[in-house]
Amino acid sequence: MGIVRKRNDPMLLRTAVLAVLLLVCAWPAASGARTSGRTYTLLIGTRVAQFDAPPVVTVHGQRFISASVLDELHPGPGATVRPSAAPATNAPPLGGRSVPSDPQRNPGSRSDAGPAVFRGGQQEPLTVAAMFAPLAARAPQANAQSDSTDVGGLAEHYNTTEGAPQMHSDEEQDSASQTNLLAAPTSRVGPAHSGRVRYVLGGHTLDLAAPGQPLAAELNGKAVDSANLFQLDGAPFVSAALLQRLGLVLYYNSLEGCYAVAGVIYRVEYAPEQRALGLHSLTPLRVTGVQDDPQHAHFEVDGGFFASPQPTDLQGDPFIQRMGFKSQPQLGRSFLYLAQPRQTGFKADSDALQGYARIDFGNYFRVASHSLTSSGEISLDVVLGAPTKADVQMLDGPPRLVLDFPGVEYADATQYIPVNIGATKQIRIGEPQPDSVRVVVELKQRLDYRVLSRDNGARYFVQLLPPTGATHLASRTGRTIMLDPGHGGSDEGTPGCLPGSQEKTATLQMVKLLQADLEAMGYTVLLTRHDDRFVSLGARTDYANAVLPYVFVSIHCNSITDHSLSGAMTFRHNNAGPESIRLAGNIQTALCGATSCVDKGVRSADFFVLRETVMPAVLVETGFMTNKNECGRLLDPVYQAKVARGVAQGIDNYVTTSR
Repeated sequence: MGIVRKRNDPMLLRTAVLAVLLLVCAWPAASGARTSGRTYTLLIGTRVAQFDAPPVVTVHGQRFISASVLDELHPGPGATVRPSAAPATNAPPLGGRSVPSDPQRNPGSRSDAGPAVFRGGQQEPLTVAAMFAPLAARAPQANAQSDSTDVGGLAEHYNTTEGAPQMHSDEEQDSASQTNLLAAPTSRVGPAHSGRVRYVLGGHTLDLAAPGQPLAAELNGKAVDSANLFQLDGAPFVSAALLQRLGLVLYYNSLEGCYAVAGVIYRVEYAPEQRALGLHSLTPLRVTGVQDDPQHAHFEVDGGFFASPQPTDLQGDPFIQRMGFKSQPQLGRSFLYLAQPRQTGFKADSDALQGYARIDFGNYFRVASHSLTSSGEISLDVVLGAPTKADVQMLDGPPRLVLDFPGVEYADATQYIPVNIGATKQIRIGEPQPDSVRVVVELKQRLDYRVLSRDNGARYFVQLLPPTGATHLASRTGRTIMLDPGHGGSDEGTPGCLPGSQEKTATLQMVKLLQADLEAMGYTVLLTRHDDRFVSLGARTDYANAVLPYVFVSIHCNSITDHSLSGAMTFRHNNAGPESIRLAGNIQTALCGATSCVDKGVRSADFFVLRETVMPAVLVETGFMTNKNECGRLLDPVYQAKVARGVAQGIDNYVTTSR
């Protein structure tokens, strides 16, 4: 409740003012602002705003927001907060087509409607009733005060379904439905009274007494209850509860250590002919997108929230089939989910000051970075918007590696990136002709290279390698081998049929012997674990992808219910390229030759460590620990040495014949 004014009790008024002043003094400690008390921080959407006086105060447990916060709002094109200060504009952000922007009839502010979608200037309300569960399951989930139900997760086990989203039966919860937005008026509001400042918020007109004037306000032409108003040092404040119904939600941002307001995203504007999707909000937004798979993408929208989670169906559209929304206003963020007929690529841009963000669809050149790898030379990491066939060639005079990406758009000027690592001098990125991007790696000398790709060709790793020589020793230079002893720590792996036998121990013992054999050949060897400790599958593949070894070899022991079976087998991924297939064949042949074990052949599987590594990768099952005789051999140091020698020979055969 606000201050009771009917009796004009001076003592009551003094008590309330004293309570506010005490809270004002406490603001800097809560907000992280300067302790001098002269500057106060508030997040408006994603923009940091500074105030000379507290923008938020609490009276009798009720929070009030200063009118100075409303002065700081800058909605996107086609919306107005203070018409008296700046006229509304109908200039569309998506090119020369004007879009509906009548602030008195804003469909995004109605309590019974979701955000309005405008296609080609024509409004299409979101009418699909079913929740967008297949896409919502792919969103990052909140973990604060049960704002939403977690509907997805990733498992980490050695199995063929690892990494698949786990659907729950719970219906997706959306906290935007709790904001209870006030329906916009159906008729226009007359001019403001003298001494008022007019604000237009989400289709509502709020006329507030100017600073120094007697405290009063009208909402859509009707007087505002005094319980929703407060005045401190002549400055007017409006209750956070009322502003929330108009599309401004106050919350405490624990990461930044200050209060924040998130504005309603009152319009979604889609122009397929311009390949663009626009979001209009009362507060500044920041949009980041992730391509989940070739037909699904999701975007985190920080600083604003959608009025309703109701999705829409755009069947037949070349870029969007379905569009879904999820809001978490008490966390100051929302999610937008898109199902696409194909992976088109996208880029997201936001205005740091105005409440407007835009997503453009197209195969945009997104990023090119470089890093030192295990070869002693750099790798170039190129991320594109959509699958693209790259043309890569090494040229002389001067030596340089040239990568062409046809059908890719590049919005920036030519970039020059100094490197000076190994034999690389600098990298140039430019657009030699429209819809084509060229990346040039300038070298001090000619090098070998290899092209690794993932995401169906939407991402490339181009690794530079020392040139191969005439001898096998020279061919091994810069070809680092990564060995992965299976399991470890709390993950014991397959229990053997003999007392004290554990897969995690046997694999580490064999890997240590294998490491010694490879190093004796002249290889540099890296291990994912050196002792009995747990290392997650994600950590193993992240390590491999960061340093880019020449090959990745995971060592395991097998098990099966039929205890009579024995033998070794080598796995490559179901969708493995020719290099992984060749590596698996070399290792399987050499391993069986060195140990005289039963040859179970090369097989395919969707193991995590094979699916998530970008270099040639295999998983070797050295034998069955459920077979009593073979379990004994796998624990025998002499037999372990034979296994190591066979795998090492298979790896070396692969590397030295890769010239």
